[in-house]
Amino acid sequence: MPNWTMNNVEITGEKKDIDKLYDDISVDEDVYFLANTLPTPFELTQISTGSITIDDIQYSEWYEDEDGTKRPVLDMTNDELEAKYDCNNSIDWQYLNWGTKWGDRETEVILKDDTRMKLSFQSAWSEPFMLLEHIASTYNLTIVNKHVDEFDYDELQVTEYPMDDFKLIKSVYLSQFKEMKNSFNTSTPIEG
Repeated sequence: MPNWTMNNVEITGEKKDIDKLYDDISVDEDVYFLANTLPTPFELTQISTGSITIDDIQYSEWYEDEDGTKRPVLDMTNDELEAKYDCNNSIDWQYLNWGTKWGDRETEVILKDDTRMKLSFQSAWSEPFMLLEHIASTYNLTIVNKHVDEFDYDELQVTEYPMDDFKLIKSVYLSQFKEMKNSFNTSTPIEG
């Protein structure tokens, strides 16, 4: 179970950009999901990860077909997914694209007017820095996230988006992520 990071976000920009973001994250009345702006590819959401035994053979990735039968993800399929997404499951894709395991959760829009929006949400382990960077650059917005990070407990952190040094931060993050994944000796090593 993760430690949850509390995020308090203020987003500013032009009315059309604020309205577009609001429309894109609105799921239902009072239900919002920032990760809608960069959704996990459907085919990856169909793959489960962990340890499972199918026909006396241990697998780490599988899916369920239409009748509920659990089937292993074959090496050929893993290779195709790796080539297409740089990973073979939704959790890794989310780390690689959102910067955290599950994106945002319990997202609330506290204020929305013509030029700004204030939100609060939780994220697993840390702020979803890659998702917030994506939103800032895609929607032409400025974002300030005040968050309490898992590792700093009571120390308030502030991150501004778009980040001036995002390419470097992303590069270091991805390198560390790939190193960590490879140290666990996953079924498919991550290149790079």
